[in-house]
Amino acid sequence: MEEILNEGTRIEEETKREQDAVEDLTKRKENVRLDANKQEEELKRLQGDFSQGESTFKEVEGELHRLRIHQSSLADMEGRFDGYEEGVRAIMMSQETSLKEGIIGLLTDIVEVDPSYETALEAALGHKLQSLLVKGKGEALRARQYLKEGGLG
Repeated sequence: MEEILNEGTRIEEETKREQDAVEDLTKRKENVRLDANKQEEELKRLQGDFSQGESTFKEVEGELHRLRIHQSSLADMEGRFDGYEEGVRAIMMSQETSLKEGIIGLLTDIVEVDPSYETALEAALGHKLQSLLVKGKGEALRARQYLKEGGLG
């Protein structure tokens, strides 16, 4: 009989240990489930952030492309001296090195002013900003003669 009691006690103890183990595993499973839910929420938030960042990136990339095209267009215009008077354009685009050697540049390229005064400067000087700066009187006369001979302005 004692053997049966001992066997019963042992079975009860083993059952208790297994119940404790099941309880422990159930708690761990619940903690893992809660952790997984938090991770899933964080993943959704990060996906939203990523999507928003990707959208912003595409907008900025489009704007950059537009600005590059605009810059290229402006550089082409500047290279052709579009918007300048005919005489200025003819001299600046001339292939004559002796003529070009006497040219320092355009007044508009030389004058530096605080951006807040640019409009006022443009209003005050107007088309004179297109004036050519030359090294001396001889160069100015040579440029004038070049324009006169070519009927260029």
